[in-house]
Amino acid sequence: MCSSDLAAGVAGVILRAQTARRTTTVRGIDWAGRGVWLRTELHTHTRFSDGSHTVDEVVAAAAKNGCDVVAISDHADSNLKAATPEYLAAIAKARAANPSLVVLTGLEWNVPPGKGQEHADVLFPSEMETLDTLAAVKQRYDDQNLKGENPEVATAALAYLQGAAGSGLAPFVMVNHPSRRPGST
Repeated sequence: MCSSDLAAGVAGVILRAQTARRTTTVRGIDWAGRGVWLRTELHTHTRFSDGSHTVDEVVAAAAKNGCDVVAISDHADSNLKAATPEYLAAIAKARAANPSLVVLTGLEWNVPPGKGQEHADVLFPSEMETLDTLAAVKQRYDDQNLKGENPEVATAALAYLQGAAGSGLAPFVMVNHPSRRPGST
């Protein structure tokens, strides 16, 4: 289940050369050799959107597979159940049942413009893990059901998230499916 290892001890960015089956270091990373390895799964869906498992099942599978961190990041589409009191309660329940695992609350945001073709995960620090914050992202800034093309809404969403963080940590936003082509799933 853990699809990625985040490594603060990475020696460099490695790319496979297209020829001669050799690996080449492209560039060094200035923070190599510091920090800890974390096994993570940062992009999951549950029955709150289009997943087939409950939050408890996803978190239990992450723990069973050796993850240190799992993010519940269901789709923020207005017709789905993420960013609801039940969503936050399910995440809190799973977190309490798995104290050795970091369980993050997130949303998969339909980034404007694009009408659901471009996605980004928004992972919330605990101080921002509130119904008001998640519901605002879902209702005001998710592009799935907005009329027209609205690139300015993406800028407004990022400004909202930064402002809502105040002097604390801002959410972590990462692009999902960067190679997706229009009309693909």
